[in-house]
Amino acid sequence: MSSNSSKRVGGEYGAIRANLDVHKLNTYIKAHVPVVSAPVQVQQFKFGQVCLLSYFAGVVSG
Repeated sequence: MSSNSSKRVGGEYGAIRANLDVHKLNTYIKAHVPVVSAPVQVQQFKFGQVCLLSYFAGVVSG
């Protein structure tokens, strides 16, 4: 594996490319996960398999 390709593993994310209802996710989080302050901002990792989508969720500040 080259050093150039190892820098890209899991580090880049951007707009959601799959059908994910972020509003419903935030509603669920508010009701069932009190340790997380909804709303959360969700982005999708750019690399990965189509059958196993991975997302990055972070708390929206301010």
